[in-house]
Amino acid sequence: MFGANSSLKNHMRLHTGEKPYQCQHCDMSFSVAAALAYHTKKKHSEGKMYVCQYCKAVFAQSIELTRHVRTHTGDRPYVCRECGKGYSQASGLTVHLQTFHSKKAQQENHLRFDFSFKPQDSQGLWSVVCM
Repeated sequence: MFGANSSLKNHMRLHTGEKPYQCQHCDMSFSVAAALAYHTKKKHSEGKMYVCQYCKAVFAQSIELTRHVRTHTGDRPYVCRECGKGYSQASGLTVHLQTFHSKKAQQENHLRFDFSFKPQDSQGLWSVVCM
């Protein structure tokens, strides 16, 4: 189930509550080293930070900045091929598909079609193909 012994050890900490990685700047502690690294970067400004060109908000990861910038630009790169509705995050498209275009929703609405994801096109848009 776990590829490495360290993965099992990290998983077991979820059950034991052990948090051996202590922040040197505050009282927070974490069960995995990566969580401490993320916390230190985000809360204590250690490491490269990403700044919004529109409002100067600061983010620890570039993907967080990318998602945030879309709130300013209105960019919606995740588009439903069935109805054309666009979303700023992939999760929004996923919820839309499950709510309106899934087999369960289709059966509830007496519709009969299926969908699948297609990779991003040359403009970086994700799409859905209904069959």
